Amino acid sequence: MPYTYATVDLEAAIKEAQALRSQALAELVDTTSKRLSRVFVSELRTTRESALARLTQAA
Repeated sequence: MPYTYATVDLEAAIKEAQALRSQALAELVDTTSKRLSRVFVSELRTTRESALARLTQAA
């Protein structure tokens, strides 16, 4: 099938859509990773404080 202007435009639109999709997914992964990191640090801090409280009570 020979290329026509419509075919080239469609291919360009598909490539642009794929690039936008990849960018959106990368941003979503980055945001989710940052949120999970904050939750992990918060949980780690809570666990540490809880362990220190138990050690203090035991002493």
